[in-house]
Amino acid sequence: MSTKNFEKSKDRLREIQVRLWTLQYFLLQEAANQNQVMFPDKDNDLADYLCTVHFALGQRLYCKHSNRQFVKLVRTELNSLETTNDYTADMAQVLYDLYQMKFVVGQGDFDHGCPTETLDKKTALSLIPTVMFYAKRLHIKDLIKSDLRVTIEKVQAASGKTVSPSPAMHNRK
Repeated sequence: MSTKNFEKSKDRLREIQVRLWTLQYFLLQEAANQNQVMFPDKDNDLADYLCTVHFALGQRLYCKHSNRQFVKLVRTELNSLETTNDYTADMAQVLYDLYQMKFVVGQGDFDHGCPTETLDKKTALSLIPTVMFYAKRLHIKDLIKSDLRVTIEKVQAASGKTVSPSPAMHNRK
């Protein structure tokens, strides 16, 4: 009985720790907005913070705690920040954590212990530019054999098929 309580307490403390890292990010973001002299490269500083904390949480298998709150924060913020540094490897890891999507071998395929989230249509459509970015890097012959093919199939299945207008509609025009 005490072992069970100990494990529950450990999980609860890990959830609190993930929430504190999230709170600290929002405090850092507000400080960067209020004091722009101390943060001349604000977006890159915030992105570096997010990527570093995500890496540290992932090594400890804490990403799954608090309903993957921090991983979801990293996904939304890396997409919205206007950075000059390249964070594609970090974004690949975030997408692997959330949806088990692989883009390039050795980039973003480390197991952080996150359960897979289902990919909805809105998210799939927002991921198309990222998938296209990686697809343009590969030769078409290599694309068929790569992990990116499976990712493309996942995004395509989640986005649904496009409905083409019926021939009768063309005749009316």
